Formats: sequence, C-alpha cells, structure tokens
Amino acid sequence: MIRVIYRILLLLSLVILASCSGTGTKTSLLYNEVNTEKTKIFIKRSTGLAGVAVLIKVKLNDTILGELGENEAFTAIPKVGFNTLRASFAIKSFLAASHGVNSFEIKEGENLFFVIKQDMGVIRNKLKIYNVDKTNFFMD
Repeated sequence: MIRVIYRILLLLSLVILASCSGTGTKTSLLYNEVNTEKTKIFIKRSTGLAGVAVLIKVKLNDTILGELGENEAFTAIPKVGFNTLRASFAIKSFLAASHGVNSFEIKEGENLFFVIKQDMGVIRNKLKIYNVDKTNFFMD
C-alpha cells in the first residue's frame, strides 16, 4: 500500500514538473531580436506564484503560438495591420480563470511588447495582456 502511494506521489510530481516548462525561452535571450527590421511582437508571461504550474496557451489571430511557463517569453511575426492576441490557461478548469484578449494594430517594421499577467479574485481569476515598452518587457 505504501509503495502505491509513493508511486502516485512520484507520478503526480513528474506531471507537475513537466507542466511547468513551456515552449518559450528566458526573456533575456530575446533581446537581440529587437534590433532586426522585421515586424515582431514579443510576449512574456509574468503571472506570479499562483498558477505557476499550469501553462498558458497563447494565440495570435486564432493560430496557436505556443505555451508559456512562468517567466518564459517568445516572439511572433504578426500580419501588418490589426491583430488579436489571446491567452488562456492550458487546463480549462484551472482556478475558474477567464482568458485575456488584446487587439492591436502594428505597422511594417514595428516591434510591440506584451506581458501576460494574472489578476487574482476570490472566486474568479482573469488573465490580462498588457502592452508595455521595451524597457519594461526586459526587466526581470
């Protein structure tokens, strides 16, 4: 019986650890990508301790870009003009959280920076996507 409990705990621990790593990278590794002439958006997750073990799925115009763990970031190439960025927890029922949406317009050769944050409530949590400047994006 004790062996079964240990195996369950080990399996649960492995699942939690595996769910923490997303497809993003550390923010500092993206700094060199700012100096290109390409039109890009930079997206970073900074949701704090609550929800740290659950990945956030990020979509650009209904195309999945990837999943972010805590303090991970990535870049994407949007279409010039109007775009919609969406963020939601990969596990639908996690903390009764609602997804975040940010619609934006981007010009040719422009870089925009976004940070995904979590607003904690008593019953419901909400992901929000904020436009930030380059300096705030690369602060850790």
